[in-house]
Amino acid sequence: EDHNGIIWTSSFNGVCGLDPEKDSFIVFDVNNGLPGNRCSPLAIDGQNRVWVGVNGGLVMIDADRKQLTKFTDADGLPFVGFPEHGGIVLNNGDFLFPTYRGYLKFNPIAYKGLEKNIPFYLSGYAVFEKKYLPPVADLNHTPQIDLSPSENSITFNLVALNYNNPNQTWYAYKLDGFEKEWHYTQDPKAVYTNVPGGKYTFLYKAGIGQNSWDAITPKSLILNIDIAFYRAFWFWLLISILLATGLYLFYRYRLQQHRQILSLETKAEALEKEKTMIQYESLKQHLNPHFLFNSLTSLRSLIKTDSKTAAWFLDGLSKVYRYVLKSAEQELVALKDEASFVQTFGDMQKVRFGEGFDLRIHIDDEAGQKLIAPVILQNLVENAIKHNTTSIDEPLVVEIFNEEDALVVRNNLQRYRIVETSNKQGLESLRKLYSFFSDRPIIIDEDEKHFTVRIPLL
Repeated sequence: EDHNGIIWTSSFNGVCGLDPEKDSFIVFDVNNGLPGNRCSPLAIDGQNRVWVGVNGGLVMIDADRKQLTKFTDADGLPFVGFPEHGGIVLNNGDFLFPTYRGYLKFNPIAYKGLEKNIPFYLSGYAVFEKKYLPPVADLNHTPQIDLSPSENSITFNLVALNYNNPNQTWYAYKLDGFEKEWHYTQDPKAVYTNVPGGKYTFLYKAGIGQNSWDAITPKSLILNIDIAFYRAFWFWLLISILLATGLYLFYRYRLQQHRQILSLETKAEALEKEKTMIQYESLKQHLNPHFLFNSLTSLRSLIKTDSKTAAWFLDGLSKVYRYVLKSAEQELVALKDEASFVQTFGDMQKVRFGEGFDLRIHIDDEAGQKLIAPVILQNLVENAIKHNTTSIDEPLVVEIFNEEDALVVRNNLQRYRIVETSNKQGLESLRKLYSFFSDRPIIIDEDEKHFTVRIPLL
């Protein structure tokens, strides 16, 4: 806890300060200055500055919580790695931080900060990678660079004389008239491409750290790029006339081609239907190769440990592929047959995932007599397994039930951070297919907890 009552915590995702009174947080990580997110020892000195050991060096957060100062081996730090142990404040105020090479002992109060102002210059510039020396400046005039309209991509090279530790040097620059905000970076190059013709002022400065810019007076350079002829009024008037003429001719052409386009659209619709049917036929005859591989792996394990279950598993595998081959010749099947098939498929997945997978099917007899596209349920269950994690503590639950005149397939969401490659064509093919069978579309819905697919029963 610091002098203001803020509670500080180090973690593997940065450093976090909690204000219990305001119920607010302040976070420091690699996005706003830390050399790494893995933070361990942490302590607060007498000046209310936060010191923390980070993978990549020692960091001090100033009392205003606006500036970070980093110390690495370039500053004399013997080692930049800190294990998962806390920092110790000794009775005399010294800090004792564990490292991977012993303990680091130092007096935080002895550090008074670094001089922020350092000499900085423009060492040169390049136009389309052709290098030039900087223009000569005098006391009465700001240096100026004149370029042609085609020379509109330019790189300014900056340099700062920081002899103590160049790694702590930061640069700020802005092309006034082209942009409003300053750039803050440790890269000494300012790159601009496709700058329109006009007169601009390039402002630049350098310092130590990231938040000392108000005290530093920037230097300036005039950049003058000639305006191209195509920006003139007469040029755009000519372009407007030509464009209007072209649009009129195009409109006449479109009128002449209207009947031909209608004919082509009719043919295209027929081809689209044929393509959709072919895609779905391929989908019906396809089981994910991972399913076959995982099934054979599970079968091999069961043969060694449980021959009875292995025989049942082999029988289930036979039923699955027998159903796929049989349904390949049918556009629609009875829902009860599809449900029986997917129950067998789910039982086989149960062998693989155990209590981490739960398939629940509730379909009444009347709905079971209605029709559905074959293999659709298996694909949806397989898709749920593919995109979600399964564990005993957080099982993947897939529910299949009828509701009104539709079949609902729903699973809880617990997605993988990285999902295997998917072309996402399965659901789209089903949507197109059902547009030919029914006016009611397949509805796909996803919220924070569930992924739901509602399929119209035929």
